[in-house]
Amino acid sequence: MDDKDFQKIAELVATVVDTRFKQFESKIDTRFEQQESKIDNRFEQFRNEIKEDFRHQVGIQREDFQHKLDLVVEGHQMLNDKIDRLDGRMESVEIRMGGIEMRMSGVETRLTNVENKVASVSVDLKSHRNNTEAHHGLYQVKEG
Repeated sequence: MDDKDFQKIAELVATVVDTRFKQFESKIDTRFEQQESKIDNRFEQFRNEIKEDFRHQVGIQREDFQHKLDLVVEGHQMLNDKIDRLDGRMESVEIRMGGIEMRMSGVETRLTNVENKVASVSVDLKSHRNNTEAHHGLYQVKEG
């Protein structure tokens, strides 16, 4: 065996090894692609599970928030009803106050009339007294 034979053997071995290596590489690539596909599928399933869990949790939070919002709305409605009743009562009080003011105005008018009459009687009394004292001998006024 000479160098050419060794070279041919080396070439033949290299060809066989290259062929076997390419087959092995092809098998590994195929298995890698299969495993990669399985991993991708598992990630996709996991992602979908996470999305579903997230949607579920968001739904629960939304329902809880809606319930609390409904309570706030109900509270505001109750306050609005109370305010409406209070407005009605205030209108009634205002009407009554108007009546009281009218009665007070009438009382003030009558009081003014009484004051005027008292003043008039006072003037008449003073005039009568002066007149009586001027005729000292005829009339006598006793106080007390």
